[in-house]
Amino acid sequence: MVSNKKSSGRKTMRLAGLTYKLIIIMKNYRKIVINFLYFLSFFLFISIISLVITFPLWFAATNYSKSYSVLVVSVIVLAAIFLGADRMKKWVNKKKKFGLTGRAIILIPVRKTAAAILFLSALYLIVFLFSRNLALPAILLSILYLLVFGYYFFIRNQQTSPGQTPKH
Repeated sequence: MVSNKKSSGRKTMRLAGLTYKLIIIMKNYRKIVINFLYFLSFFLFISIISLVITFPLWFAATNYSKSYSVLVVSVIVLAAIFLGADRMKKWVNKKKKFGLTGRAIILIPVRKTAAAILFLSALYLIVFLFSRNLALPAILLSILYLLVFGYYFFIRNQQTSPGQTPKH
């Protein structure tokens, strides 16, 4: 009889260990299924929101194309103005901290824009001269362009005002 009790106790322990392992396995599968359902519900939510947003836009674009184009261009322009004004405001505040006046703050981007336009125009002129088989003027202008470009970007930025040490 003692042997029967021992074997039934072992069976109970084995059964309890097996049950515990099955419970752990089921909990992990439950986590996987719940995570999959979360993913599925999130995907469904995003799909519905996308449909709610894109269907009216598609309908307006196909049925009222001129009005839709004006609206889209207006939104893009307003966003560019808003973002540009915000960035300009931060830039001006940063320059004011260095003690620059309003005129100096305005002249900085104007000068940079003018320089960029001049360099691009000169480059366009060089390409134009080469395309018209005017090699000698194009080569001379290219050499002049490289010298001015080099001076503007490499020497001019290293010059300092009196009393300052040169940058190295």
